[in-house]
Amino acid sequence: MGNVGGVAPRLLGQIARTPKTVSIPANVVDPPDPVANILWMFNIHNLREQWDLMPTALSLEVLIKELGESDERRLAELTKVSEPQIRRCKLLLSYDKKYQAMMMDPDSEKRVKANFFIELHPVLDLYMALPKDCRTGKTRDELIKHFLDLYRSGRIPGIILEKCWFIHGCGSTSTKLNN
Repeated sequence: MGNVGGVAPRLLGQIARTPKTVSIPANVVDPPDPVANILWMFNIHNLREQWDLMPTALSLEVLIKELGESDERRLAELTKVSEPQIRRCKLLLSYDKKYQAMMMDPDSEKRVKANFFIELHPVLDLYMALPKDCRTGKTRDELIKHFLDLYRSGRIPGIILEKCWFIHGCGSTSTKLNN
């Protein structure tokens, strides 16, 4: 059989059967709890690449539930995310899970930008504050679907443009919403 790398096969067999204990210095720590893990991730991403808003919002949701903390200032201190960004995240969390999923779609062509929903929020609030006879009978969910259809069809590049006609009174709003 010959030598393998200059070592006789019989010697290789002896080496393989001889148990060796190797000591490697290591700092062994317990795995972090979910809150510590998320706070750690926030700190890493604040130093490196900024997270997209919806993943940030979902992580923030875990912190809010686990800590029972919803104060924006306190959440900003914990996560090192600005208070306005915390507010935007909380706005996104106010939407139904189906809309949150649209913001997380892995296909960038199908994904709806978080800013769309952030800009839509005051429009929805304004709509819901209108007298019933001006609302054309649409629910909040139907209105979201209407604006999503306009957005996806390319008829509006962003919600901010739609606000212009939306706030000009009942008559024009009813006409636009029924188109």
